[in-house]
Amino acid sequence: MDGPGENDPDLVPASHPRFCEAIKTDAAAYTALFTRTFQNKTFHVYRVKKKRKKGAKNSSEPGATQ
Repeated sequence: MDGPGENDPDLVPASHPRFCEAIKTDAAAYTALFTRTFQNKTFHVYRVKKKRKKGAKNSSEPGATQ
């Protein structure tokens, strides 16, 4: 529990960091999934990266045939 006061005896530390702290440290697990779209002194805004379709190839890619 954050803040003043005693914690409940059954609380244990989390096995993973809070999102807001982990994303700011550029942890690989988070940067692979999120892109920063906006940042100022108050806000950090992230967008979920879209998965690429494996079967869809663009004709402008090297090695693509028509």
